[in-house]
This record gives sequence, C-alpha cells and structure tokens, in this order.
Amino acid sequence: MLKRILLWLAAAAALGIGGAAVFLFSVFPRQQPPSSDSIEATPERLARGTYLAEHVVVCTECHSDRDWTVYSAPSVPPKGAGRSACLGSGKGDGKPMPGVAAEFPGTICFPNITADRETGVGAWSDGELLRAVREGVDRDGHALFPIMPYFIFRSLSDEDARSLVVWVRSLQPVRRQHAPKQVNVPVNLFIRLVPKPLTAPVPDPDRSDAVRYGEYLATIGRCAFCHSPRE
Repeated sequence: MLKRILLWLAAAAALGIGGAAVFLFSVFPRQQPPSSDSIEATPERLARGTYLAEHVVVCTECHSDRDWTVYSAPSVPPKGAGRSACLGSGKGDGKPMPGVAAEFPGTICFPNITADRETGVGAWSDGELLRAVREGVDRDGHALFPIMPYFIFRSLSDEDARSLVVWVRSLQPVRRQHAPKQVNVPVNLFIRLVPKPLTAPVPDPDRSDAVRYGEYLATIGRCAFCHSPRE
C-alpha cells in the first residue's frame, strides 16, 4: 500500500513539473510581435541617438572592447563590434572577464551590434531592434539575459528609442562572431520571466522641466543602479 502511494505521489509530482515546464515554455518570455516601424534616419535623430548611446545609456560600454589601462576604461574601435572577453566560464571567443568567471551562471559574450548582416544586427528590422532594447526579446523570440537592462530602457521615450536605432544603424559593419549564449539551469528558466511587452506609448520628457528631465536621464542612465541600496 505504501509503495502504491509513493508511486502515485511520484507520478503526481512528475505531472506537476511537466505541466509547469509546458506553461513556462509556452507563455514565457511574454512578448508581442515587433512593430512594423521603419525609422527615418534624420540628422536630428542621429545626433540625439549618439548623445544617448555614448553618454547616457552608454551602449559602447558593453558592446565594444575597452582600454582598461586608461582611467574610466574608454571604449576602443571597432565601435559596437562586441566584447572580446566573455562573462562566465571563458568557453566563448575570448578570455573570461576578471572577477566574474566563478560567479556567473554560464557564458555570455556581449554581442556585435554593427550593421554586419551575419554577425551583427544588419538583418534585424527596426521593430526587432526596438523590441530588444525596451522589451528584452531578440528577433527569434528568445529572452535576452537581463545584464542588458531592457527593464530600465523600457522607460526610454518612443522617439529616443528610435534615435538609438538610428545610431545603431550608423555603426560601420564589422564581421566579428561571438560565442552563443549559454546560461545554466535554473537561471536560464528564470530569465524567461523577465521580459515584459510595452503596451502603451512612452512620451518624450518635458525638457523645459529641468527636474523631470534630469530624473528621466538619471533613470535611463541607471544612476540608481549603483547609488541606491539594493537587495
């Protein structure tokens, strides 16, 4: 009798785990189709996108190699071609980044975001880029690892997000392949829960209100990420 009860319990647990797995993989990451936006590359958008990408949201801080021998470790060319060193075990295309190899749950290489169609984002649509930056889903519908702070970049206004895409499109194509993402269990399951679709327009900040505009820049610039207590 006890053996039968244990078998039933084991079967129920297996069904429960299987059902949870089916639910997780069928529902998450939450996503919506990329927009059909075709963004006009105006000089104004390029100037705004360059300012944001290089001085506020600092895309090049991760998506370029950096000179660690110089104060503030500035990015070095080729701009946007991704980082040669990887986070994690070092099984990628470069040496692991110091201090994180043992703690990181897998291997993440910062990708190439130049216009190269095979190794960069040249084949991505504007809508796919917008969705990745603010909603955390790549062009294949996979969740981006949240070291890419899309959960913060969702606060980017629609126009500023378009300007960032124009900046990305301006990067000269560089053929540089990086190792694919490999995230260990159970973290690879948890990251599926992070992306969240934007369901309403995000208006431009009022630049005439210095406090509100400063708050907006501080938010997308992730000031609180370092300068506030965190759990």
